Amino acid sequence: MNERISVVMASEFRAQISHLKEICGEDDGDLLEGMIEGETDVDRFIGKMVEIIQIDQADCEGLKSYQRKLADRRKRLEDRVSRLRTLLASVVTELPGRVYRHPLAHVRAFDVDPRVIVTDESAIPSAYWVPQDPKLNEAAIRKHLLERKTLIDLLKECGSEDERRAQRKAIDREFPDIAGASLGNAEVSVRIRGA
Repeated sequence: MNERISVVMASEFRAQISHLKEICGEDDGDLLEGMIEGETDVDRFIGKMVEIIQIDQADCEGLKSYQRKLADRRKRLEDRVSRLRTLLASVVTELPGRVYRHPLAHVRAFDVDPRVIVTDESAIPSAYWVPQDPKLNEAAIRKHLLERKTLIDLLKECGSEDERRAQRKAIDREFPDIAGASLGNAEVSVRIRGA
């Protein structure tokens, strides 16, 4: 079952469940649940979706592990290349003109600037630091906007319009709106645990 077919099937199931809710009403949960099980193939669909999700998650974990393995191998190869270059340079440096012609390559030794070894970053003056672009703290923005929204939603409980205006001023002072940011629609996610 590919993703496109899954999207179509999910849409059909939502329509069927909505239709059954209209027929049964939402008050009798057992009747609605029985109707959903009897009239739809939702159990098979959910089982297949869970199976696909679990396989994809396992594949992702396998790929992450493989990427780590490849990164480790790459690092070992890069380290070996560095050691072998140093070894080759130590030999070629002793040759006349610091040059050697070989059928595979022309090898020449040359001097390079020494590496910088940092012993204490905090002691290095700021002139030697590369400025970083600022990064938004989306978690703090989300928390602020959620607190603001919760307080604004509570304004419905105010007894009078004057009280509502006073409370709104306090909210705007304590949790001002953040220009350039707003809350999106809340999403629904699922947690899948083994049976």
